[in-house]
Amino acid sequence: MKYALGNMLNGAGGLNPDGLSLDLQFAADKTLTARKGPTPVFTRANATATFIGSDGLIQTATTDVARFDHDPVTFVCKGLLIEEQRTNLLAGSQTFATSGGSPNNWIDTNITRDGTFRTSPDGTSNALRITASAANGTVISSASAGLSSTRAFSIFLRRVTGTGNIQYPVDNGSTWSTQAITTSWVRYTFAATTAAQRVGIRITTSADAIEIWGAQIEAGAFATSYIPTTTGSVTRSADVCSITSADFTGMYNQDEGSLLVSALTPASGNRTIVASDNNTANEMVRLRTEGVDPFFRVTDGGSDLVAIDSGTVIANTDFKLAGAYKVNDFASVINGGTVETDVVGTIPTVDRMRIGAGQAGNTMCGCISSLRYYKKRLSDAKLQTLTA
Repeated sequence: MKYALGNMLNGAGGLNPDGLSLDLQFAADKTLTARKGPTPVFTRANATATFIGSDGLIQTATTDVARFDHDPVTFVCKGLLIEEQRTNLLAGSQTFATSGGSPNNWIDTNITRDGTFRTSPDGTSNALRITASAANGTVISSASAGLSSTRAFSIFLRRVTGTGNIQYPVDNGSTWSTQAITTSWVRYTFAATTAAQRVGIRITTSADAIEIWGAQIEAGAFATSYIPTTTGSVTRSADVCSITSADFTGMYNQDEGSLLVSALTPASGNRTIVASDNNTANEMVRLRTEGVDPFFRVTDGGSDLVAIDSGTVIANTDFKLAGAYKVNDFASVINGGTVETDVVGTIPTVDRMRIGAGQAGNTMCGCISSLRYYKKRLSDAKLQTLTA
C-alpha cells in the first residue's frame, strides 16, 4: 500500500500531474506566503506608501511591507499592488497651505475655508471644506509643478452643497474643464500636458461648497497611489518582489514550463507582470502588457525569439493571461480565448523570477490577483481552461 501511494503521489497519475510548483493567491489570501512553493521576498526602500484597505479607506504601509489593494466601492481585494517610483510634486496635498510650501503654495480666490476639518478618504478629520464666496472661486497652486510634459493631476472631491459646475485647469489656469462630482469621496484624475502646469479646482457658482483632499501631480500618463505631502514634494520608492537563489531553482524548470497570472494594469506603456531572467536582458521569459496588448515574450541569447500577442486588455480591468514554453513549442492565451502559438525558438537559462517588473524595469503599476507556475508545458486546452 505504501508503494502504491508513493507511485500515486510521484508518478504520472499523481496528485500534481501538471507540475504546479508555485501558487500565489494574493487577492484571496492577502499575504505573500505561497500556498505552494517559495514565498517571494518583498522590499520598498525609503518611503511609506498608501493603498485602499478592506474598509474602503486609504491606509499606509511602512517600508518593506507589501500592499494588498481593494476596490474603493465594492471593497473586493484586487491583489498585490506593485508600482514604480513616483513623486508627488505638490506641497500641502491635504492642507492646501497658503504659505511655507515648496515648490508651491496654494492661492485662494473668492474662496472661504471652513475652519473645521472634515472626515477624509483615510477616515481621519483632515479634509478641507471650501465655499465659493463669489462666482468662480478657485484654489490653485501658485507655481508650476515639474517640467515633464506628461503628468497626471489627481485629487479627491465630494460635493457638500449646490449644483454648479466644478472645474479643473488644463493649460496653466487659462482654460477650465468641468468635472461632475457626487456627495461621496471619489478620486478624479486629469491629464496635465502643458510644460508649466498649475493645477487646482474652481467652483463656478457662489455659495456652492465642496470638500477637497489628496492633491497629487506626478510625471506619467496615469495616477498612482496617493503620496501625502506637507512642506515639499515626496517620493514613494518602487515595489520590488522576487524569488531568487535556491528558492527559484527548486521551483523552476529550465526546459519547459507554464506561467499563469490574473492581474490588472493601466494598459499604458510596457508593464511586466512576471519575468524570469539571468539579471541581464539576454535571457528572459515574460508575461506583460504593451499598451492594450498582452504579450508572452521569450528572449534567448539577446534575441527576442518569441513574441505572442494573444488579444487585448482593458485598463485597470482584471484579466487572466498564460504563457507556456518548450523548445519550438510556445503558446499564450488570454481569458480563455484562442490559443496563439509559435513553433520556433530556444529556451533561455534564467536564475530568478521578478514579480510585477522586468529586468529593465517596466513595472506593472497595477495589481496581481494570483500567480501560478507549472514545471510542464501545459496543453493548449489546459491553458485555455485555466484562463477562462
